[in-house]
Amino acid sequence: MAQVPATTGTALESPPINAAELGDIVVTARRTSESIQRIPVTVSAFSASSLREASVTTPETLQQRIPGVYLGGAGASTNTVFVIRGQAKPLIGVGQPGAITYFADVPLPTVASSQPQYDMGSIQVLKGPQGTLFGRNTTGGAVLLYPQAPTYAFGGYVQGTIGNFQMRGAEGALNLPISDEKVALRIAGRYTRRDGYFHSMGINQRLYDINNGAFRASLLVQPSEAIKSLTIFDYYKANENGPGQTFIGFFPGSLLEGLAPFTNPSLNSLLSQQRSIGKRRNFSDIETFDRSTAFGLTNRTDLEVGNLTFTNIVGIRDVKWASQANFDGLPAVDLFGGGPGPVLNSYRSNAFHQVTEELQVHGKAFDDRLSWLVGGFYLTSKPDGENADRADVLNGSGTAVYTFSTENSRAIFGNLSYDLGGLAPGLKLDLGARYTWDRIDVCSALGGATPPYPGRRADCNGGVLTGAARTRARFKKPTWTAALNWQIDRDNFAYITTRRGYRAGGVNVPVLGPGLAPFQLFDPETITDVELGLKSKWTIGAVRGQVNIAAFAAKSKNVQYNVLGLFTTAGCTPASSFDGDCDVANDPSSAALIINAGDTRVRGIEASLTIHPTPMLTLDVGASHIAPKTTHTTYGTLTPFVVAGGGDPAVIPFQYVPKTTVSVGARYEVDAGAAGTFVANLDYYWSDKVTYGLYTADAYDTVNARIDLNDVAGLPIDLSLFARNLFNADWVATNGVVGFLPGIVTVDYNEPRTFGIQARYRF
Repeated sequence: MAQVPATTGTALESPPINAAELGDIVVTARRTSESIQRIPVTVSAFSASSLREASVTTPETLQQRIPGVYLGGAGASTNTVFVIRGQAKPLIGVGQPGAITYFADVPLPTVASSQPQYDMGSIQVLKGPQGTLFGRNTTGGAVLLYPQAPTYAFGGYVQGTIGNFQMRGAEGALNLPISDEKVALRIAGRYTRRDGYFHSMGINQRLYDINNGAFRASLLVQPSEAIKSLTIFDYYKANENGPGQTFIGFFPGSLLEGLAPFTNPSLNSLLSQQRSIGKRRNFSDIETFDRSTAFGLTNRTDLEVGNLTFTNIVGIRDVKWASQANFDGLPAVDLFGGGPGPVLNSYRSNAFHQVTEELQVHGKAFDDRLSWLVGGFYLTSKPDGENADRADVLNGSGTAVYTFSTENSRAIFGNLSYDLGGLAPGLKLDLGARYTWDRIDVCSALGGATPPYPGRRADCNGGVLTGAARTRARFKKPTWTAALNWQIDRDNFAYITTRRGYRAGGVNVPVLGPGLAPFQLFDPETITDVELGLKSKWTIGAVRGQVNIAAFAAKSKNVQYNVLGLFTTAGCTPASSFDGDCDVANDPSSAALIINAGDTRVRGIEASLTIHPTPMLTLDVGASHIAPKTTHTTYGTLTPFVVAGGGDPAVIPFQYVPKTTVSVGARYEVDAGAAGTFVANLDYYWSDKVTYGLYTADAYDTVNARIDLNDVAGLPIDLSLFARNLFNADWVATNGVVGFLPGIVTVDYNEPRTFGIQARYRF
């Protein structure tokens, strides 16, 4: 659902915003400046002011403005999961995402890809397979984050926020013109702290706290009208306690459900105690944390030579993330008489250094009837520190599994748009193609059982770590897009488009036992879709409106899916072992595999409606309905584990995909005279039930509100009151652990009502 004007074609400047104008929304989804009403793709676009009025500072808050997507954390807020039209990344293991986040045109790493959203120029969310116009190939879509770029006028702002849970934050930006119309610098930063709303009573720790800071410096150099170069340095650091899980019951038919009456302390007793203390407390007895550091260096240079434009985008991203979690939400429990221990605790660390390079050339021909673009893309990602996983399961003490993954991706792509006005006025044909080569080289090994884990890639290659082994794989696929667009008249645009998307295959680690050897590698996943859309503006008397509607159908083959619960238990015999050797050293990392589970089909419809009943009032309604279906499964010898885990061997579950979502928003703006400009926003969001792993969460709804008084008393001062989850509703935001093994069900509940006051001074 488009909100307000976004960015210009080069993403170097942000245009003035006029929320009352329909059809002026300009996006760069296809790497050129276009009206959002005249492109054959579903795009949701948000400008700086609309993001501020919606209090959007995290992916989770953005989700409630875009029906049909899931934007949230997987175990920790820094490890964001973006799900668009049912396409996501594997939640465990080394796999590629179905939807990719870009910051200033550079794709972010797969792990710990959450980007702080402050001093933003725009956010654009593209739905459907991507790759023939820019960046990496995806099967679901892309989220484009554009920071506010430097301008040639002195200015900036400082902003402070206070709220409940001891929330306090400071944000600011300074824009400095260094050389008139030649060089400009913009510096921005943000620091936020908030106490956690979840109480881990076992060690008196507050979870879901906020303690992070970010800094950004952007330098724009424009020596002539033909050359623009924007360089951005960004840095982010978080030191937080991480999420908290709530024990809500036993998995039906599991071993622990039967043991509960006999364990000491009784799991039934713990469940009763948990229910008595509420949803956002637990008895965890280990200290948890979620720590991350990320920095990036990006340069985009545009050069015009005659009727050609060359664009070069280079990006360097460095990410380090470590997380320790108690997924059972319980104290140590004696399950089998051998002494107390965890049901499921985990530690994970990742460190990557990623470099990307993208070159594009675009131009026009045949009296501008043909617009064309060709380009190339290169990515390399290497381990840059500790990359370890450890899980302590069912009173056992796990061993760290190291996974040092080096990835390379190369691609060439091209796209053209031809004006068929000679056949019918306003008719255009768009064609695009891409060929991608992917390579992955994984060294896996074992390490000690007690953190910290000092292992590095050099140790893996040098034999310092136990059981070091390398696995390599190569994949390649063509992808394409074709669209027929018809600008029926000034206010109506129709299109039909079909696309092929591709997600690279990968490697399961470590080197698996003989029974699992066929699953060492998993193949690429492909998707083919068709989308039919209509974008229309209308006027009835004094009432103006805009409606966009898209219907789509997609078929996916070789769907990549996690099978869980694969670990060696006490008393194992090779004949009964799942991998044939009872060797814990070659159990799958995190007790999970990524496999090609079969084929699926998705059909859906999305619609957005914007109405201006009066110049002061804007109403927005958005809705999405998606109907997924499994057409074929190939679990093979892993079928018993799917069944034991409570799954259906004839179904590939769609994770984080509500069938129906609805959003409704109202914005009212009025000139309050000498007092300033009064703006009120009220937003409602409803989500159908959602599947998280093997747990299905109930449907929920929530209301968010914000009141702004801008230009207070004619001064460049803005005052705001905001509240999220206004009526303090409760719902399950994601699952912690669920399944036959370990046999309990824990969940993460949503953020309770938060509210605060914000003041901004502009200069």
